Formats: sequence, structure tokens, C-alpha cells
Amino acid sequence: MKHTALIIDDEENGRDAIKSVVAKYCPHITVLDVAKNASEAISKINELAPHLIFLDINLGDGTGFDVLKKVNIIPKTIFITAYNDYAIKAFKVNAVDYLLKPFDPLELVEAVSKTVQILEQKNENDFTPENTLIKNNDTEATKIVLPTLKGFEVVAIEAINFLESDNNYTIFNLLNGEKKMVSKTLKHFEEILSPRMFFRCHQKFLVNLNCIIEYQKGEGGFLTLKNNIEVDVSRRKKDELITLMNENFLK
Repeated sequence: MKHTALIIDDEENGRDAIKSVVAKYCPHITVLDVAKNASEAISKINELAPHLIFLDINLGDGTGFDVLKKVNIIPKTIFITAYNDYAIKAFKVNAVDYLLKPFDPLELVEAVSKTVQILEQKNENDFTPENTLIKNNDTEATKIVLPTLKGFEVVAIEAINFLESDNNYTIFNLLNGEKKMVSKTLKHFEEILSPRMFFRCHQKFLVNLNCIIEYQKGEGGFLTLKNNIEVDVSRRKKDELITLMNENFLK
């Protein structure tokens, strides 16, 4: 199975050295492109969505850590740098490996091999709508499995107050006040959660209908949910929401 990569280094000889080793010894990796600075790296990661990035620390107009803060999805990352004092920080952002320049080609091959193994393991990105939900006796789902950094967490669907979009991530806001961030879009959860229980009231919000306390009119208006949380209602969703509430709550 082929995996894609992006090389990010402000020095041409550094980019060429990585590209040469990968081309010769890493048949599972296809290098899509290179980036010469932080702004270029952010743009290309968001555009190309590589599985793996080879990332330098000093990128002229920013650092490798700046890049990871600003991209939509963080690929698997192998740091390759002349600085030896950022390793702890690198592993805090879940780097697969941290190599010092001039790097040993064998160490790079081993780091790539480790990354490929991680990419090909069953993990949170392998989830499909059918196996993220837990059902009781083939009835409507009662629980959802959320991926975490340590593994998975099972959350009762009735414990969800609302879901909030954060670009390509979704934040689960639970009734106990906890928040869980998952690397899937809000649209994904809109499609798999029951429309009898959840309603997309706004581009940014998917609410648990059972948690609605009040609706305040306006151009679109807003909902008050449990825990006194207020979320906006879009103008185009207003009529659908009112009809839904009349059918389900005002009988």
C-alpha cells in the first residue's frame, strides 16, 4: 500500500537528501512535493493531505511547530533538524521520530518503516459509520465510540448535549461539562447519528433535541440547551426547526 509524504525543509540540500533516501529505500512512500518555508508547508499540507511529513524546526518564516498548529489535519510527523533541544516538545505533539542532521540514512528508513506500520494499523481513521455506533439488539444506537490519543472511549449518546464543528474536527460537548475533540467533520456525525435525536441547526452546530430548553426568535434565532448553553440557529434552518419542535414537543 502506497502512502504519501511531503518534505518540509528550508535548505535545498536537506530536501534533496531526504528525497534521495526515500526514493531508494522506502518503496511504500510517494513524495508528493516539497515545501521551503512554514507558510508554503501549511498551504501544501491542507491542499495535499499527505499521510506523512518530514519536518524541519527552523523554516525561516516560522517553525515546524507553527506549521502543526495551523494545519487542518496533522499528518504523521518525522522531525529532521539540526536542533537537539526540541525532542521533548516534538514528542508532545505526537511525532513518530526525531532525527538530527546530518541524519543517518538507516535511521530515516527505520523511522519511515515505523510510520508505515502505524498508518497501516487499525486505528481511529479506519472507522466507518457502521462501527462507530453501538446498538442494543439491533435497535437504535445508544452509544458511540470516539477515538482518543490513548485508544477509544465509549460515550452514551444521551449524554451528548451538542456537537460543534472546528474545521475538520468535531467537539463533543457532554452534559457533564466535558469536551471531546475528534478528527472527523461534523457532517460525518450528522450522517450517522439519528435525525430523530439530533438536528443540524447551524453550519457549526448539531444539537441533541432532548437537550433543548428554549428557542428565542430572531433572524435565525438561538437555542438554549441544558447547562444554559446558547447556540445559533441559521436563518435557513429556522422554519425546519420550528416545524420539528411543533411535531415533537408541542403536541
